[in-house]
Amino acid sequence: MTLIAALDGSNLDNDFVMRIIKCPSFNSDTVDSTILHNKLFVNKPEVSDILNEKGIKAYLKIDIGQYDNGTMIVPDLYDTSLKLSTYDVIGPKARSIVHNVLDIPMLIKQQLTWAAFAHRANKIPIVELEILNDAENKAELELQLSHSLYLMVQDFKGQLILKLSLPTSNTVYEELIDLDQVTRIVALSGGKSRQVACNLLSTMKGADASFSRALIEDLNNNMSDDILNIGLENNIAEILKASNKNKYVQSIT
Repeated sequence: MTLIAALDGSNLDNDFVMRIIKCPSFNSDTVDSTILHNKLFVNKPEVSDILNEKGIKAYLKIDIGQYDNGTMIVPDLYDTSLKLSTYDVIGPKARSIVHNVLDIPMLIKQQLTWAAFAHRANKIPIVELEILNDAENKAELELQLSHSLYLMVQDFKGQLILKLSLPTSNTVYEELIDLDQVTRIVALSGGKSRQVACNLLSTMKGADASFSRALIEDLNNNMSDDILNIGLENNIAEILKASNKNKYVQSIT
């Protein structure tokens, strides 16, 4: 079991991200792909060669922010097409935020429009629909999001990855796994600590991890190469252990 490393935060220093990617523990045995910010490809173009040597795929973050209703600010179509064709990436990642039940169909429709654009470019998109940790009706939003995704994704012509918040109920997204269009469901840590995120992941049926904060927690650019690598190795091992527990739980229920 491997994870999608989310290293696309706009506040992450390019040099720090490159050091993480260069760590021996950041390898295809534990990390199958990573999400990266455009600025890394611009400032550190050698990243593609390093990832290729390691056998790790890359996704490009294309979202540039969200409006108050959670829809993503639409990036320039030509510029996005150019980036997807220029950079050595397997697909784009776009993020929306779910604030209320009524907006869910609109958010999914926008996401699937961009997913179709990626599919026409022979890319596999990551569709990210985040429900914030402090949402008062989080469980209700999760249930409605799962139901709406199940209905709407069935009409999508292509394949995609769903990136969703760690849910209140560990089975709420279970039916999405069986959709032919969904190649994978990955959970985002959503700012949770690694311990909390891993505890939730370990009981979440059918999902892998695509963590950011939880992945690099306790790591910083002032560490020596050896200490950074050991810390990253331990973090990845903890996340993968939780994911493997997840698979075990799924197999016996």
